[in-house]
Amino acid sequence: MLRFASLLMCACLSLAACKRDQPPAASAPQRQRIAYTHGNEVVVRDGVANGPELLRRADVTDPCLSPDGRTLVVTRGGAAGVRTLLGIDLDNRTEWALSVPGVSQVYGCVFSPDGQRLAFNELRDGQWQVGASRRDGSSPVTLTRSLPQKSGWFLAGLNHQTGRVLAQDMNQLAEVDWDGKGVSQQRIADLVNGFEISSACRFFIDRRGQFMIIDVEADEYLPGLEGPTGALLRVEVATHKVTRLSPTRLSVGQPWLDASGEAIYFTGCAASRLGQEHRGADCAGYRQLIGDHPPELWVKGGSSLSTSDL
Repeated sequence: MLRFASLLMCACLSLAACKRDQPPAASAPQRQRIAYTHGNEVVVRDGVANGPELLRRADVTDPCLSPDGRTLVVTRGGAAGVRTLLGIDLDNRTEWALSVPGVSQVYGCVFSPDGQRLAFNELRDGQWQVGASRRDGSSPVTLTRSLPQKSGWFLAGLNHQTGRVLAQDMNQLAEVDWDGKGVSQQRIADLVNGFEISSACRFFIDRRGQFMIIDVEADEYLPGLEGPTGALLRVEVATHKVTRLSPTRLSVGQPWLDASGEAIYFTGCAASRLGQEHRGADCAGYRQLIGDHPPELWVKGGSSLSTSDL
């Protein structure tokens, strides 16, 4: 079961009409933007979380901003729970469908550092793989097809140092080129022994290649929350030293390491109380600077945060 599935699927997803066929060309960044899920909507703001609201789009989830902050890609659903990707030009609000031939479902994404390609989860021939295409869905390639096939491969994140895609199958972490050539594999247990990994867990490596950010399932439980607690870890690439970043009072997931490698954005959930009685979870978007810094409440009620480059 995917962790944080209730957050990711909280939107009552429906198909939307597309207003154009082609996405805009990538350009140099204008300013930093942030996107996040709030209820059944995706919100985009200029600057930080309390900046001017740029877009609010209903019935979509999993926001993913291009490095230049001009393009948003989201997941939308249709009949029988089928998920597809939708691109939105944030300059003029036009939309286009990112159709990927030969796949029955597509969701989630990360952009390449130059903003020209994106990687995503795809269900192809009954097996989960990590696919990639150009911004308009053309030139599709299955990045993980040449890797050993056991339980399927899932999009994990990005290596900001090399610009390559990270994929995981809950046992192995693989780094692949954008043309589908495998570069390296390592056992996840060698990185975070003692923690559980689900298919929803993310991995990011900073632009200097010094550390990795991973969200894991800890053998801990918070009153009022279902399932084990999610924890956010920093793993030193050279020594595999593990440091827990998230506080034990929060169950965290959906981390996003910004391109600068200086800040992590993530979803944090705490038990909601009415008097002495636990009433489900209160979830919000948090920002945490790398180093000995506590997390900051960034978006009240927000989840699945994504940022463009500075």
